[in-house]
Amino acid sequence: MMWKRVKDLVGGEIISEKVMGVGEHDVVATPGSVVDKDLKDKLLKRGIEWVLIDIPRKTGKPLMDEKALEEMKEKMKNIFDEAIKTLIVDVEGLKEISDQIVDEVLTNWGMKVLPLLLMAKSEDEYTYTHEVNVGVLSSMIAMQLGLSKDAISKLTFSAIIHDIGKLKVPKEILHAPRNLSEKEFELVKLHTIFGRQICESSGIKDEDILSGVESHHEKMDGSGYLRGLTGNNINFFARIIAVADIFDALASKRVYKDPWSPYRAVTELVTLSTLGKLDRKVVNAFISVVGIYPVGTVLILSNGSRAVVVGNKRKVLTRPIVEMEDGLIVDLSENKKNLNILKVID
Repeated sequence: MMWKRVKDLVGGEIISEKVMGVGEHDVVATPGSVVDKDLKDKLLKRGIEWVLIDIPRKTGKPLMDEKALEEMKEKMKNIFDEAIKTLIVDVEGLKEISDQIVDEVLTNWGMKVLPLLLMAKSEDEYTYTHEVNVGVLSSMIAMQLGLSKDAISKLTFSAIIHDIGKLKVPKEILHAPRNLSEKEFELVKLHTIFGRQICESSGIKDEDILSGVESHHEKMDGSGYLRGLTGNNINFFARIIAVADIFDALASKRVYKDPWSPYRAVTELVTLSTLGKLDRKVVNAFISVVGIYPVGTVLILSNGSRAVVVGNKRKVLTRPIVEMEDGLIVDLSENKKNLNILKVID
């Protein structure tokens, strides 16, 4: 890691530590955020002069570049903006987005993606950005599980519209900076049914796609909604989308909460699977993709030094690849100094 003047940022740098603005809840950037023009401008406007950044590794490339991801999100925004008026979705436009995600995942399998997905987003951007993120994460889980390309394509399509039903829920409820009333929460829960209705009205007939949208809030133990389905009675697409959905929601800043660190979000998924809420096989596949210590996690090592996770090996998930404070890259699975992880800085 190294300190760098904000005015000297050129784009592509990865923020190492949470950057706070003027208030205690004003999170300008989270660990793993990738610097682009918008983030640089935001930092400058907040009067922030220095930020701590990761020194990028020389090997590998991101799963998909920032420009491609932003283009997909812009397309999704346009589709959502139109769907708000008509309650009909552009199926062909959605298929283009889902196909692009699948092609990127299949072509560049195994590369880093979390820093891009976890870039700070505004409340207004959350809905369509969240859809794309869940699509990317779901397709990566499906790849790890060995699903066919056809199945991954259908799953990804379902994932990028899993919350489309929220278009029928008033914004003042969705973005309320407070706990919802029981009546309001009951209305929010209906977005699963609203989503299926919008999909059917748009000519979508595939039952797996429809079930992924309708059932992504069901829980393995029957405690989910709306139908209280259990275990294998829950569509497999919905079980995959549920894991991706929860992770991205936890790791995102919302008007009513600060973002969780990737490590804390992964830990919560493990807890939920242990409690029988989530499909353990799906959660394990997700961890195989992002690691127990996801990229961007800040660690304290046994020698007292601070390090940031920059990569993971699937066969040694407890020993990530880290970047030391002096910029040295160390593979903890192969290091000869017997460095161990002492604790995680959340």
